[in-house]
Amino acid sequence: MENDIVTLAAERLVDWRTAALVGRSVAGAGGIISPTERAQLAEDIAEVVPEAERLVEEFTELSPGGQRSRGWVMSREQWLEANLRGFERMIEPFARKLLTGRQEGALATVRRAALGAQLGGLLGYLGHRVLGQYDILVPPDDEGLIYFVGPNIVGVERKFSLPARQFRTSSSARRHGCADISPGSWIPT
Repeated sequence: MENDIVTLAAERLVDWRTAALVGRSVAGAGGIISPTERAQLAEDIAEVVPEAERLVEEFTELSPGGQRSRGWVMSREQWLEANLRGFERMIEPFARKLLTGRQEGALATVRRAALGAQLGGLLGYLGHRVLGQYDILVPPDDEGLIYFVGPNIVGVERKFSLPARQFRTSSSARRHGCADISPGSWIPT
């Protein structure tokens, strides 16, 4: 927003601040992870991501393409913010088409807030459950980036008494399976 004038169509359609506020409120922070656990999780993910990529590549005989994958252990809030940015980029062309030539009506602010609250609520709810994600909406310089929601990974490990390293490898392999079948890796253009 520039000088209180909404410039992007996606900003005219959705109140992204409301989406972030509602999303953070619904998602919560997750379970408490000590600094030592957080450091171990980040170290494990950095080690298991390349290994999982190799295993998936061998099994599927599909190449991940350009950049090698790398993991990013994030909080629920960081996951929410990354996904809100992705949604904003994704709906921009739709919003532009929908709103071009239309004047803002009396209920535009209400509509923007309602859509923001709905999107934030949905992503906040998902933020409780998602373990990781290969994001096809990331900018090209982030290609190969795989998200891991730290509190959720550790929470599942604790709840089911799972061996941390094995679960993290398995979770990483699952993300690689999604990455290896993303458009562009095997679909002819």
